[in-house]
Amino acid sequence: MSHEYKLEFTSETMAGHVLDVLKQSDSCVAADEEFVYLKDRVIKTEAIFDVRMSHEDQRSLWLEVNFKSLALFDVVRAAIGECQFRCLEDGDVDNEVTLSEAFLIRDITRPEPNRRS
Repeated sequence: MSHEYKLEFTSETMAGHVLDVLKQSDSCVAADEEFVYLKDRVIKTEAIFDVRMSHEDQRSLWLEVNFKSLALFDVVRAAIGECQFRCLEDGDVDNEVTLSEAFLIRDITRPEPNRRS
């Protein structure tokens, strides 16, 4: 069962930048004009992808997480860097979660990228 989140960035160029960085990562197993597919090569699930991202507009991406993966959390977190963003479960503005929650990681001790307050 997958979980979907909308990542809303404060910068107009950040969504495209994140996708470009993810396309260059070792975790990227496929990419086209619409989607970037990431796979955790350590956990070796049978799924074609473990995480999929798509571009919604200049300020937002859709994130689909199929499996808990600390490695892919780290890849996405690194691509976002210090940019401020909101992570909205199912795109619901009243249901903001952390990026670690989106990746099904509940007890994480690493700092997350700056979130917009």
